[in-house]
Amino acid sequence: NPYVASTPALIEQPLEEGNTFSCLVLGSSPRDGEEDADKTEQAIFEQVQADLSQMRLPFTTSSMLTEETLRENPVVVVTSADPGKVADLALLGEYIRTGGKVLFAAGIPEGFTASYLNPVWDIAEKGNRFVLTGLTISDGFLPYEGVTISYDTFAAATRIALSGRYEVFVRTNDGVPLVYGGGYQQGRVMVINATILEDPSAQGFFYAALGELTQDLLYPVLGVKTVCLD
Repeated sequence: NPYVASTPALIEQPLEEGNTFSCLVLGSSPRDGEEDADKTEQAIFEQVQADLSQMRLPFTTSSMLTEETLRENPVVVVTSADPGKVADLALLGEYIRTGGKVLFAAGIPEGFTASYLNPVWDIAEKGNRFVLTGLTISDGFLPYEGVTISYDTFAAATRIALSGRYEVFVRTNDGVPLVYGGGYQQGRVMVINATILEDPSAQGFFYAALGELTQDLLYPVLGVKTVCLD
């Protein structure tokens, strides 16, 4: 499975002088007696933290976006399909427009939920959710040639059509964008339009999407103790 990643040996590329990396993960962990919680979103929230820890990248977590949490201009990772659960959508949109970088890591909601962000997501049309069965990865997104694979672990995606602003890196076999993004006004956005990050073996998608978003990280070099970059 070419999308599978394991323990990284090398991650960071030198950042521009004066820049430091910080990440804010928005989501929530299970609470005792919480029967109506979205277990998928909680799993993604916890898996993202595990991935960042494995990458040795600094991060904080919060259940709600505030101006205070944005004070250090962090890379924001949203682990709820409905960003309105963890952020004021106007604040989140303004953060992107004025230079913020945001990764939507838990899919896109159905219907009119969070439609305020449709311009940020570049959505021209949106339909229902469906079960992911296969995907096509473009050249250069992962450190492999482009490939089409089957996917037999349950994950849901939302059927969308884009306006064409962003680059699509991964799509379903029938063309639905699954991982895409690019610049939006002064900021930058990446979208993972599926719940695939619930699966620990799909962490390679998170690494690659984070690298595309920040443009300051290298994809992990795996399974080695010494690396020579020529």
